[in-house]
Amino acid sequence: MLNVVLITMNEGINMINFTDFYNKMGPHYDRWMETGESTLEDELNLVLETFPNPCRILDVGCGTGRISIPLQERGYFVVGADISEEMIKVAKEKDLREAYTGNFLDFEYQQEFFNGIISLHAGFSYTNDDNSIRLMIRKCHGLLVRDGRVLWDSPNEDFYGRERVLKWPAGDEIVETICYGHSISNLKELFNKEGFEVGKTWGSYSPLRLYEAGLPRLIIDAQKMNKC
Repeated sequence: MLNVVLITMNEGINMINFTDFYNKMGPHYDRWMETGESTLEDELNLVLETFPNPCRILDVGCGTGRISIPLQERGYFVVGADISEEMIKVAKEKDLREAYTGNFLDFEYQQEFFNGIISLHAGFSYTNDDNSIRLMIRKCHGLLVRDGRVLWDSPNEDFYGRERVLKWPAGDEIVETICYGHSISNLKELFNKEGFEVGKTWGSYSPLRLYEAGLPRLIIDAQKMNKC
């Protein structure tokens, strides 16, 4: 959901810019996610395990607030950010108190404010450019307090491949875009270069399992360190 790359038309496939993709998905997103590879309960449990006490959380690619709102209800101060106006509209209708639309790289907030930054089912899904990835990681570093943590989820290339067409039903139509798989070694290296120490890397939510090549996700738990 981070507006870093523009999806172009591929011959024979009705591709759309992924911002438009999620705008079309907004009213249907929650219902569709219930049929996905993981449950909301399991996703939320991982976030709560990572951040067990109420704190300040930025949810990047927050969508309709599936994770943000349950955290808010548990006493966390949550800010949601998403590229899709329709997703944010739904999140606000569900009473997410603070939510912003726009490119994450343009997101402005008090520096060194958040204890944690999460990005579930978003992460680097829509870019395969290392420079864009580094800029997003660097952005996280600046927004986090000392020793703050990132929980950042992207598709695993060993499971999805380097490039995959994503098809979701949106009302009476099927909308399609492209998402990108990533390698664990490359992402760890990029996080390390931008001042993070990578701890656990998870491979799935349901059930929660540590990373293995055959699992679908790359869910990186990384702690902010002082840059050299």
